[in-house]
This record gives sequence, structure tokens and C-alpha cells, in this order.
Amino acid sequence: MPDVDPSRAAPLPAPTVVPFPAPLPDLVERARAYRLAGNDSAPAAPAATVLMVRDSVKGTGLEVLMLRRVLAMAFAGGMHVFPGGVVDGADYGSDADIAAASLKAAAREAFEETGVLLGSPTAGAVRPSSDVLEADRRAVLAREATFDNVLTRHGFVPAADQLRPWAHWITPEFEPRRYDTRFFIALMPTAQSARDVGGESDRVEWVRPDDALAAGDRGELLLMPPTEVTLREIAMFDTAADAFAAAEHRVLRPLLVTVDLDADPPRFVLTDSSVT
Repeated sequence: MPDVDPSRAAPLPAPTVVPFPAPLPDLVERARAYRLAGNDSAPAAPAATVLMVRDSVKGTGLEVLMLRRVLAMAFAGGMHVFPGGVVDGADYGSDADIAAASLKAAAREAFEETGVLLGSPTAGAVRPSSDVLEADRRAVLAREATFDNVLTRHGFVPAADQLRPWAHWITPEFEPRRYDTRFFIALMPTAQSARDVGGESDRVEWVRPDDALAAGDRGELLLMPPTEVTLREIAMFDTAADAFAAAEHRVLRPLLVTVDLDADPPRFVLTDSSVT
């Protein structure tokens, strides 16, 4: 383990230069076009994503589940990402709490995209078989059932002891599709397995963070800035349990990714959007 615990890092100043390679040319051009046009940015839709982590079955350390989004997708096509998506109306409770809704959305998206049911069982609940869960997942996608139906029928609830907040990222202002995304971390349930279910992704795989980062450096794997930062963070932990435990102490700040067009070459910059 490193001498410095990344879960207790001091708040970032604003702005902070991100140690990434230079942004891709098409992204720089979008940023320039946005600045020249002087238009207002699109609103950032609330979203959630989940880092499902486990210890490698080969004993090679922590692994995280990643999806490769279909190339034709309008947002992040061809990118390797963590399971996740937009918070929808059904994710909100009666108090309209965005933090609770995001946690539920993370669990729902994990179920829809990988077939993994994250949550805490109520008294007497028995975790359903993989065949039952797959039938439930298909019913949710077909809108024949809701995620709430699935949770209630099996006696499960999304809970902070299963999904812990990890980070909070906001899409650059120049992007036409923007998301205000809360990242959660969860330990992969030992009695379940993630499945490649298709749809928005064409590959589902367990990868070591260092391997994913190395593949990104070689151009074999495409990563968005928040994904790369997150992989670097969790790569510092020896076990999935260590990473999950560290989440309890993290201080979340809404981090806005921008591009410094005046730098040569242009570079990514992080701004703590809670600092005014």
C-alpha cells in the first residue's frame, strides 16, 4: 500500500491540471467551437455509475468490471466505462433526494447492464438464482417490471453498506450531452456472476486497473478522463476490500472537466465546481 492514503487526500484547488495526455483533436475542436459560439451549456443530467470490484481469481490483485460501449452510441461510443446511466424518475423516493436516487440508479444500472443484483437482503430474504435474475432483468428492460418490483419480490433494498460514494464528476460544458455523475463502489457479490448482456455495450470484462491504464496508453482501449482518474485511484489498493473500505473516508467534490485551450498543447483541467 502507498504511504499516502488517496481516500484522505486534501481538497483540490480550482483549477487543477490533470496529468492526462493531451485531449484528442476532435474534443479540442468542440471546445474551441463552443468558446467561439458563446452559447449556454446544456444542462447536466443526474447520472450514476458503479465500480464493481473483486479480488482476482488468479491472485493478481484487485479487478474492476468494465464495459465497452457500442461504437454507434451518441455518448462515449467505443469507450471503456463502468456500468451506469441516467437517474430516472423511478429512482427517486418521496423526498426527491438526489443522493439516494443516485445510489438506487447505480444499483439499477448494474442490474440492467450486467445482471448483478446489488443490495442488502431484508430479514428472511433468499438471493434468487441466476436464471431467475436473468428473467427479472429482461422483464425490467422490456418494461414488464420495474427495478422496485424486483427488489420487493426478492426482499432486497439498495443500501449504503453495499454501495459507497466514491466520486462526483461533471461533463465538460462544451459537450452537447452532459451528465452530473456520482460514482459508487461495490464489492462484487460472491454468489453472482456478471454477464455480457449486450445492448449498449459489446464487451463486459474484469480487468486489473493497471492493465486497463496500460492498454489506454497503447491506444488499445479508450478511456474518458473520469474513468482514467478512477482507475489510477483504485490501482493503489491491494484488495477489493481495501478500496471499498477507503470509500467511507472520501470527501466528495463535484469535479468539472474542462480543456485549457490557451495551453500549448491544450490540456485537461479539473475545476472543483463547489468552489465559487
